[in-house]
Amino acid sequence: MVKKSNKNSDIEKRVTQIISEQTGIPENKIKPNSDLREDLGIDSFAAIELAFNLKSEFGVAVEENELPNLHTVEDLIVGIKKKA
Repeated sequence: MVKKSNKNSDIEKRVTQIISEQTGIPENKIKPNSDLREDLGIDSFAAIELAFNLKSEFGVAVEENELPNLHTVEDLIVGIKKKA
């Protein structure tokens, strides 16, 4: 069980790092409930880039048709955890 918990926290940390790298927003300002569009300024083009970066990092695809349903950082994390 501990191993899974570490994996989950690693996923959360890495998703936050990727978003920070892409947006220039400091990691400590990116929260699980941060809205991708409203709070982080991720538009549709940036969302596709983010999906590509997440696939490169985790080996799981966030499909284009899923993107409109992902509103928060937590949505991304949960989606990755389900597929990882």
